Amino acid sequence: LLIFPEGTNLTNETKIRSNNYALKQTTYNKPYDYCLHPRVTGFTYLLNTMRSNDMIDTVDDVTIGYEGKFPITEIDLLKGYFPKVVHFHIKRYNINDLPQEDEKIAQWLQKCWDDKENQLKEFYIKNQFDTPSKRFNNEQVESNVRFRRRLALFLWIIFILFWSYCLIAFIKIKLYVILVCIFHLVLEVYANGVIDFVCQLDANYRQKQSAIKQD
Repeated sequence: LLIFPEGTNLTNETKIRSNNYALKQTTYNKPYDYCLHPRVTGFTYLLNTMRSNDMIDTVDDVTIGYEGKFPITEIDLLKGYFPKVVHFHIKRYNINDLPQEDEKIAQWLQKCWDDKENQLKEFYIKNQFDTPSKRFNNEQVESNVRFRRRLALFLWIIFILFWSYCLIAFIKIKLYVILVCIFHLVLEVYANGVIDFVCQLDANYRQKQSAIKQD
């Protein structure tokens, strides 16, 4: 399962909103320059749910650094802005080493993001994360990665063409897409996004179940 606790892409606008959000929090108020603040509610809910159902063994913290200019929007991609090299820093945590309480999980995640901010700050000075002994040193990880990359590109092109045709040809799909966009927009404005909305529904359900058991 791959998730992005930040909830959106890093742009100048989202960075301003993220830092403004962080300044209003009591637990942390440090502004970031190289990443966005994580939304701890969704991550905490997901971690506890998977852990209670014995569905998770480890958590991998992945930090990505780019050499050269990297695309921020789809327009940048069309202009040909691609990074020369992409660097990955991966740190694995055993699920048993992570805290149990929601508040402590949130603090742990925020600490990871503080470290991530410092890592990226150092990366964009040195163009590397760790010492050479901790890197792959350009060794070949998988021999068929080129085939997989081309296959993924082909499938995405088919996917885009298929749904573009459906949007043009079928009125029901148009209405469905419009309703979904409105739904997500409303939740983003009034409930801080879909994840927080689902977490709140789950919390309300648990409170009702607890009240029923007490009665």
